[in-house]
Amino acid sequence: MPTTYSYQGSTSVSGTTVTFNVGVRASTPTSVSYLAIGIRNSSGANFDLSDANGGGTVVLPNDWWLTSTQTATLPAGTYTYGVVFKVGNTWSGENFTRTFTVGSTTGGGTTTPPVTTPPVSTTPTAPSTGVPTDTTVTTNGHTWTLLKTEDFTKNAAVGQIGNVYGQSWLGYPSGEDTNGGTGNWLPLEVLSASNSALHWDLHTNNSGQHAVAVSVPWDYYSQTYGRYSVRLKLGSNVSDSNYKIAFMLWPASDDWADGEIDWPEVVHLTDRPRPASKQLGNYDSVFSPATSTFAQSKLNDGNWHIATTEWTADAIRFYLDDVLVATVTDKAYIPTKPMRLTLQAETELWEGEPSNSETGTVDVDWIAMWKY
Repeated sequence: MPTTYSYQGSTSVSGTTVTFNVGVRASTPTSVSYLAIGIRNSSGANFDLSDANGGGTVVLPNDWWLTSTQTATLPAGTYTYGVVFKVGNTWSGENFTRTFTVGSTTGGGTTTPPVTTPPVSTTPTAPSTGVPTDTTVTTNGHTWTLLKTEDFTKNAAVGQIGNVYGQSWLGYPSGEDTNGGTGNWLPLEVLSASNSALHWDLHTNNSGQHAVAVSVPWDYYSQTYGRYSVRLKLGSNVSDSNYKIAFMLWPASDDWADGEIDWPEVVHLTDRPRPASKQLGNYDSVFSPATSTFAQSKLNDGNWHIATTEWTADAIRFYLDDVLVATVTDKAYIPTKPMRLTLQAETELWEGEPSNSETGTVDVDWIAMWKY
């Protein structure tokens, strides 16, 4: 059967400023490129608002909406718009049937109502920006009991995290990072806590080592199934970072065949995060969703973001700021053995090592864990 596409969209107009909120999904997961919001004026002239993916390839999902929010300043007039993209070498997308009107700078403009379909899945109750305190939270038919939190109210200078919070927060005390020697686990040079946040200072030290670190909360505490939230933000002094993060649930057995749940993983600190869960029973790097599935927002935009993982026997759900990013329901990708939360910052795995002048920052405001 041919692939079909579904769309949703709305605009909000204030003077000459237009904010677009659009979404698209496919009947089967489909790789597309040059995903954009296409705009056409009353004279038939077209122009696009490029997606944050920058013209690269992204997979349109079949079980959730891939969404985009963008803003443009336009002359007064009436416009149509739609979602456009390329499938292979062929342009496709939504017909330009949605309309909006831009008034003068003194006029109020108009707002078109959203066009949506029923949600694919419910989203969790929106957490506060502060560390969660409610004893229980109910989402997707499950009631979770708050088990552990940490909001880093105690300051710890570089080199003192283990003394203040416990040795497990230092993670791996030494050795090569996942990239096989591009980076070095040097938590005593990287980790600190201040202003109620845990900090990673990713840098090249005087010995020429790219200093990175892993932090493992709560004495390597593990459980089977659970809900996890992390409030974080990222920073980089370059536009295309070669530092990355992989915040994950890692098997207590340390056997990769038992699974790995990544959220958020950011391949470059300057990229959008992606979720993934590893196929069980082998040592192959096979994940679901595909590694081209990304959340819409970047984590280095200067704002705090809350990443939440919900892991049950039937599904793994990944949320960013209470918006569902992806759901895994294939049991071949849902771990059944105890996992522990692991906060990993390292060098990028595939495209080169950081320059000696490059730096990166990871800030975690708080973390929380619920039991199933």
